[in-house]
Amino acid sequence: MRLLCDSGLGLGGYMRHQVYAAIVYGALLVLAAAGVIWIVASAGIPQRAHPDAPAYALPPPVYKKPEGAVYGLTIRDALDGPGRHGADAMGQYADTIEPPVEPIDAAAGAAPAMQKPEISAGEREMLAKTVWGEAGSCAPEEQALVVWTALNRLDDGRFGATIKAILTAPGQFVGYRAGNPVTDAIMAVVDGAADAYQRGEAAPILPPYAKHGGYLYFSGDRAQKHNWFK
Repeated sequence: MRLLCDSGLGLGGYMRHQVYAAIVYGALLVLAAAGVIWIVASAGIPQRAHPDAPAYALPPPVYKKPEGAVYGLTIRDALDGPGRHGADAMGQYADTIEPPVEPIDAAAGAAPAMQKPEISAGEREMLAKTVWGEAGSCAPEEQALVVWTALNRLDDGRFGATIKAILTAPGQFVGYRAGNPVTDAIMAVVDGAADAYQRGEAAPILPPYAKHGGYLYFSGDRAQKHNWFK
């Protein structure tokens, strides 16, 4: 009898232990299942950079294939070029390629230089006679300034429309005389200035006699035998 009671008590304790183990095991299974469900559910929730930042999901990039374009079915087709699919792909995709940009010629768009009037042989002879009368004893560089004074006046437009009108205006180039001689040295000076003028070059500067290139007047200094241009 005593042995039976002891066995009964042992059996009851054993059963209670099994029940407790089953409860614990079931609870672990429930927690594991909940964890799996949470992981699966959270995979579709967009992440936020900051707790206060709004939650949003960026749409995946969408590449829009040009209409009518055909591409190779494999990477090899795309790299090999003309082939089973490459020839059609290149031919149909060529319309979507931008044409090369032609270089712009800056000189073509620039404004044309102002056309200078031609200085005729007769006008050059008149200029040579003027130089002989106004600066015959000066250096060639100073003689050229006399020619450029007349040419600047031609550009200015207020002193006459021609070289003849400018040189023969009353009280202006008083050194001009129709009978003055024309020397080869002075004619070379005149031709050099007239040619440079027709090429569009500016009047030269020659300090201290000409401090700028826009001179329209000059006055002589008999003592020093120089002209001063302004």
